[in-house]
Amino acid sequence: MTKAEEMVLKTVHDLGTAVVSDVQNYMGLSPNKAARVLKSLERKGYLKIAAKRYLCGGDAYNGGIAKNTFIGNLWKLTPEGKEAAQKIPDIDEPMCIPITNIQL
Repeated sequence: MTKAEEMVLKTVHDLGTAVVSDVQNYMGLSPNKAARVLKSLERKGYLKIAAKRYLCGGDAYNGGIAKNTFIGNLWKLTPEGKEAAQKIPDIDEPMCIPITNIQL
């Protein structure tokens, strides 16, 4: 498994479901690379589409008529993906150190 695939699996594992922008923001992968890796992991059977995301809104060219625009898939782990994710070192470690002692 490549490092990028591990990064994507960790993102989906930690967030429960993820879109390309989540992988981009969470792991720092480019949007194109994140999209390619998500699709690759789907072909391998590690991810599946949980939902399709659409942006609803009107535009001036259609007289303000609402129009759906596809913006991306929401991905989740398959049982095989959960098994593969558990093999990643430190999968259950948080990505950041929680702040527990804040003084204002």
